[in-house]
Amino acid sequence: METLRTESIHPKTRSVVITFDPHPLRILKPDLDLKEITPLSEKARLLFRSGIDEVIALTFTREFAAQTAEEFFRLLLRPPLSLKTLVIGYDFHFGRHKSGGFDLIASLGKNHGVSVHMVPPFEVGGHPVSSRRIRELLRQAQVGEANALLGHNYLLLGHLTSGRGRGKTLGFPTANLELAFPTLLPSGVYAVRAEFERQHAPGVMALGPRPTFEDHEHSVEIHLLDTPHDPSLKARETFRVEVLDWLRENRKFPGPEALIQQIKKDIEKARGVFSEKK
Repeated sequence: METLRTESIHPKTRSVVITFDPHPLRILKPDLDLKEITPLSEKARLLFRSGIDEVIALTFTREFAAQTAEEFFRLLLRPPLSLKTLVIGYDFHFGRHKSGGFDLIASLGKNHGVSVHMVPPFEVGGHPVSSRRIRELLRQAQVGEANALLGHNYLLLGHLTSGRGRGKTLGFPTANLELAFPTLLPSGVYAVRAEFERQHAPGVMALGPRPTFEDHEHSVEIHLLDTPHDPSLKARETFRVEVLDWLRENRKFPGPEALIQQIKKDIEKARGVFSEKK
């Protein structure tokens, strides 16, 4: 991820990313049932890693959305922001009824001694990279393409929870997770990389119901490769799971033995993915 540093324009200033929480569409269009690509905590982590000094999340409410563009701009001028330079995307608008486009923002900036810069669309494959495009790819389980647009691997966050023990019975013990936020991915089997207890381990994740056992409850199970199942892992243990690629759809098998043979194939296919991603 490239970062525009404000030091090049105003020495000794901080680079600050301003975002909104919750996502504005959750407030303005709740019927959309919007699923976020990346939770706020992970957004901040990625931004800090790219060199941003500070991330500020403004609480988004209907009252907040009712502000005029001028009112919102004046908010940015006050401490602790004391805005000197504003960088916005080519399609960014703010204020009531999206009245604050680039021309108005630039005019307000000029009146208050703030330089305003617009970032042109970043294109991949001849089309602008957008959250809408990434969401659609994830919904279609096109994880590799989505990761290429994100610039990092799609992430799931969750904590360890108790399972039914079927994986262990089949010879493939799993870590069962309760997700911290809803995933955009459809049911299926994925190659993943898990981080927990300061460890990193490749794995195979089964997402969704368990049709072979007539179990229709949605679950997240990860079989960690080359890592012995650690019985000391405690419930509520936090897992960060990077999703590398889709392996296959989630389907019903004639019985446990057929499922075992398929899991072996899934593991071999996943190893091929890990070799490519090194």
